[in-house]
Parts: sequence; structure tokens; C-alpha cells
Amino acid sequence: MNKDIINDLKKYGIHPGLETIKNLLGSLDIPLDGKKIIHIAGTDAKGSVGEYISKILEGSGKKTGHFLSPAVFEYEEMFRINGKNISEKRLEDIYSYIEKIRKEKGSLLPHPTLFEMETAAALLYFHEEDCDYMVIECGMGGKWDATNVFENTKMCVFTPIGRDHEKFLGDSLEKIASNKAGIIKEGAICISAHQEDPVRKILLEKNNETKFIDPLEISKGVSYENGYQIFSYRDFPGLRTKMLGAFQRENAALAIEAARSLIGDKKDFGGIVYKAVEKAALAGRFDIRRTYNDIPLVLDGAHNPPAVRRLLGSLEEYFPHEEYIFILGVFMDKNIKEIARLISKKARRIITITPPSERGFKGEDLRDICLGFMGNAEYAGSVDSAIDKALEGAGDNSCIICTGSFSYLKDVRQ
Repeated sequence: MNKDIINDLKKYGIHPGLETIKNLLGSLDIPLDGKKIIHIAGTDAKGSVGEYISKILEGSGKKTGHFLSPAVFEYEEMFRINGKNISEKRLEDIYSYIEKIRKEKGSLLPHPTLFEMETAAALLYFHEEDCDYMVIECGMGGKWDATNVFENTKMCVFTPIGRDHEKFLGDSLEKIASNKAGIIKEGAICISAHQEDPVRKILLEKNNETKFIDPLEISKGVSYENGYQIFSYRDFPGLRTKMLGAFQRENAALAIEAARSLIGDKKDFGGIVYKAVEKAALAGRFDIRRTYNDIPLVLDGAHNPPAVRRLLGSLEEYFPHEEYIFILGVFMDKNIKEIARLISKKARRIITITPPSERGFKGEDLRDICLGFMGNAEYAGSVDSAIDKALEGAGDNSCIICTGSFSYLKDVRQ
């Protein structure tokens, strides 16, 4: 995708609200009937849950569009049909068409933000391709998110809800949950991950038939084989997934229940689920790789305290005896001190960087914050330099973890 197009749209900032996106979609004649829509909101894990749901629907023969954000390695990965990214040319053509129609119909002000354009592009693409289902992830929040444009919705799915984006969503868990619950429409099926009591109460007030996943129904016994974790959930013993991390088991369970409510009456639903969970894959989520000298390298975009806690729990499960070297880069609108405090408790070393974004928090300042919690933190001027520093001090029992933001993980992989 032409970076100039993306960078030009970034200047329009973040403006939660629905008027601009509804005007834009109206100009494009995109129907807002939500009978094909599975709408996902939550603080973390939207991408993983969406991937599992999409794979199950695809396996049942349904043509499935999946709009997810943010992009981690390729911009086009935000727009997928049956697991395949949109082509760069098709996406550029869609952006050009949207801008042409917008100007022709006089909808010049206010100009759509980048995320509003991405939402419109995804819905237009899925509409043109006549998808049977569209798995649509909220970008931030719910009530005023650009994806919340549908007159009705087939299903609402809620991943774990915690505190993040407080500047936009509110300064309490209750305010954040209420915002995210704003995607619930009358008649929609509602499925949720296990939630804290205040969140659970709010979701039930919006839809008293909301079904919650019970973590106790997910097996505590887990085994590992050839890059897969193997676990059981309710009537599905021996599920295999290559999406690693303890949290992925709950993500898979949530997706299974969502799919059960949509296509659970299919004759071979069980077989479809087993194949789909095994096939699901999404980079940058507890993504374990190896360095040239066989040191574990974990890529995980955890960017708020709840996600960091889940990351640390997975590290303790997968690498209980290793010493952790963290490469950490965060955005300035995050709960930086709490992220640094949590990581400092487990880290032997922390190497800070400045993420490649106008929202990136200065790595030098992040280093200073980390030094307030532990004595072994240093700043690196680039991702490459951070990797070099991590490898220089790594031993046979080390594990390197790159986290804090999705924005720089592409540079690590390269």
C-alpha cells in the first residue's frame, strides 16, 4: 500500500463519532443491515478471537470477511477474506474510488480519519465480494467507534475488557465497559469472555441473555507438541492450536461459543471446529521465534496493563526457568508507569526504544521510568540496536521479549 496515502490520512487524527462515517457509507451505497455482522469489542484479544471465528465460519463453507486492526507486518492484513489479505492494488483502487465518490457527492468536510477510511474500505470490499459473514473488530471503544454503524447486528462478541484509551473512553472500568457495550443492538446474540463483576453487570444490563465463557471449563492440563498447545474445552477434548500463550485457550473457547450460536446445528460442527482451531494463525501474539543462536524470541504486542499481565503469565508457563530480557516500546497515551512496573518485576534487563509513530513515547524517558523500578534498564536508538544489545547480554537460559506496542514488531521480524 502506498505509504503516502496512509500518512496523508493520519493527519486527520482520532475523532470518535458516527456522523462522518455514516455519511461516507451512505455516499458509497453500502447497506447497513447487520444481519451478516459479527461485531467484536474488548480491550485485548479481538484479533485472535476474530481469527478463530473466521476460520470456523470459513471451514463451514461460509465466505468470511475479517476486518482487524492494527496491521502488524503488512497493511493489507487488516482486510481479509477467507484468510487471504486484500491485494495492494485492489486496496489502492478502493481508496481511490472512495475519495472520488466523496468529492463527487460533496462530502468534503469533515474529512474522514484514517480509521474511518479503513472501515469504509473493508465494508465496501466485503460487500463487493458478497461475503456471507463479516467479522468486524472495533478500533477503540464501541459506542462511538467507526465500526458501530449497523442498524442491527447478528452477533456481538466481547473479549476481556480492562482499562485502556482512558482519554477517549473514560477514567473508570465502568465507563469503559459502558462505551464498549454500546455496540449491542436489540436482538443481537451476545457472547462474552469471562469479565470482572462491574463489566459483567453492564453487559447484562444491555442484554440479559449475554452468555459468558466459564474459564473453569477450559482444561488446566495442557501439553505441547510440534509447535502446538493441546487443551480441552467442554465437549472438545484435545484441541490443537499453534496460537500460543495461556490466553489463547480462552480466546478459542470464546470463538467456539460464538460459532456454536451461528452454525452449531451443522452436522459436522465438531470436525469443523477442530480443523479451524488448528489452522488459525495470527502473528505478533505471543509469537515465539528463535534467534540465530537459538535463543527464544517472543513477539507480543501487549500495550496495556491487562495484556502485559497475560503476557507475563504465559512467559511463566512456557519459559519458567529462563531469565527475561525485554525490549520495550510504548505509545505516549498508555499507562506507561504501570506497564513499566509490571515488566520490571520480572525482567533481568530492559532495553527501551521509541516506537516508529508520532504517538511513540521517547525511549530515553521510558528508560528513566524503568530505572525507578529496577536497576538494569538502558536505551537503544533503534530496533536493530536493541536486538544487538539483547543478544550481547543473553545467555543459554535467556528469553528475549519484544513488547509494548505492535508498531515496531515488523522491524524485529525483518
